[in-house]
Amino acid sequence: MKINHKYANVYIFKSFIQVCKFVLVRGSAISFQDRENQRLHKN
Repeated sequence: MKINHKYANVYIFKSFIQVCKFVLVRGSAISFQDRENQRLHKN
């Protein structure tokens, strides 16, 4: 089975983009929760 390198690179690139998006969404959600928790604890 011969893999087309161009196709493989596109697949890897798309996977990388999806992982980055996931990390960004998780990171922003976690930081948002932390800010909310700090705000609640201050009251």
